[in-house]
Amino acid sequence: MSQESEVVDRKKLILGLSISLCAFILNLNLPYTDRSLSQMIIPPIKFENITIYLSGLIAIALVIYGANLIVESGRYKNKIVVALVILLIGGPLMMNVFDFMISPIYLLNDGVKTLKISESDMQLYSDSGVITLEFSGEFRSYREIDDNVKIYLRLPDVLEGMIIESESLVFESNEIYPRKQWKFDSKTTLELADEYTLEDFYDSEYYNENYTLILVDENQTLEIVIYGLF
Repeated sequence: MSQESEVVDRKKLILGLSISLCAFILNLNLPYTDRSLSQMIIPPIKFENITIYLSGLIAIALVIYGANLIVESGRYKNKIVVALVILLIGGPLMMNVFDFMISPIYLLNDGVKTLKISESDMQLYSDSGVITLEFSGEFRSYREIDDNVKIYLRLPDVLEGMIIESESLVFESNEIYPRKQWKFDSKTTLELADEYTLEDFYDSEYYNENYTLILVDENQTLEIVIYGLF
């Protein structure tokens, strides 16, 4: 193999690894948001009853293209194996590296801005005509917070006026300890406005819509939108 050919193959290897790296970076959630950079650039598209996540398809395409370049470099021969290694090993590794890279953003802030929401799940259902809100969440605390911390859930906009209580308290603590994962659950009964029925409630398709988590301490408020399907 000539020296020029080795240089070309090395460039293909580096380019393939770089493209695969970009695929993961574009699909990691940014601080204080529930969406990745790729989802902000290319939001999900609704077509009748189907939601297409173009950002995810683009990420897969980038990984495949990157794997193809790595195979073309001559270092490895099986494109499928290379792609699986990138997805199964490179993906989790990049998540840990990215988490380490963004940690100073939380460490250099104070109050609720030192909290990173990692899990959020809202469920609304009716039983005997009563609407119940069940919420489960998880966040990581990067610094200690001595203030009283509260987390409220603001219902999707499509329920505004339909549900009397548009915001519900889902978490409260007088002290947050640093470097800890916090898991919490909440269950609240909500009241439907008189002019609306349960049929109106379900026809709103609230489960596809965005809702908001409002993090509050004694000095500041932080709103994080949790995006729905559309």
